[in-house]
Amino acid sequence: MAVRIPIGLTLALLLASSSIAIAIGALLLFRPDWLGLAPPRNTDTSEQALDTVPAVSPWDELYEQLGHYTALVAQLQDSLHRARHIADSLQSDLHRMRDELLRWQRESQRQYDSLRLAHYQAFAKIYNNASPEDVAQVLVHLSPTDVGLLLRLMSPRQAARVIAALPPEQAAAVLLQTASPQR
Repeated sequence: MAVRIPIGLTLALLLASSSIAIAIGALLLFRPDWLGLAPPRNTDTSEQALDTVPAVSPWDELYEQLGHYTALVAQLQDSLHRARHIADSLQSDLHRMRDELLRWQRESQRQYDSLRLAHYQAFAKIYNNASPEDVAQVLVHLSPTDVGLLLRLMSPRQAARVIAALPPEQAAAVLLQTASPQR
């Protein structure tokens, strides 16, 4: 499992390390004696007098910078924690809304199927009393699935007469459709 370091933390650490490198470089150039190295040989006494004046330790500056960058890293981690919390909250809202949408879709489909069945039942009652030839002329324009449903809702005797009045290709398609298992 790969460890992912946030870009803000990476930038803060890179900035801190580059600041430390610059400070050490400055020490090497200007105060090598603080690093335990021999100072450059200089015969000028005025510069030697300046060397005896106590200067601010670069370590103090480095500690100050380290404290600053540590605070910055803590602030970035806090921001990252808040962003993760918001993302988790949005994700749970998304899942809740998706579940609610699926529930609405199922309910809508159930209502649509119920209304469609009621619609076909009403037409089946009408077609039970109509001439089989007239019914066949209408059913020719419907899909085999819809024709099969209407025929199943009609009385068996009238349905047989309508099937006989249908063109042979349409009747075969309806019979094949109703005989195959529904998916």
